[in-house]
Amino acid sequence: MFQWACSSTDDIFITDELPEAKIDKPYSVKILMRPARLDESSFKVETNISSDIGLIVMENQGDFDFPHTTTLVEGTPKIEGKYYIKISGANREASPKYFSKEYELTIQK
Repeated sequence: MFQWACSSTDDIFITDELPEAKIDKPYSVKILMRPARLDESSFKVETNISSDIGLIVMENQGDFDFPHTTTLVEGTPKIEGKYYIKISGANREASPKYFSKEYELTIQK
């Protein structure tokens, strides 16, 4: 079993940035993270993306053992603007490592 043992908390994130979305064009992107033993109560996905703009953000879409490894963003954007998705949490070790990353999603015409 792979354990997250990286020196930097940002090393848990595989996806660096989100591609731009276009109005009325289908959008589907996976935000990927490395498998890790997480403190599930600390894991959070926060966003200002609502279904009103035509996209949904679905966390915990990874496999059974490591559901946190995939957050899915999909739909057909209807409203242009800049939006964010912030993923944060901590691992389940004696000395927890905390991680946090904020992604920006730009929707344009």
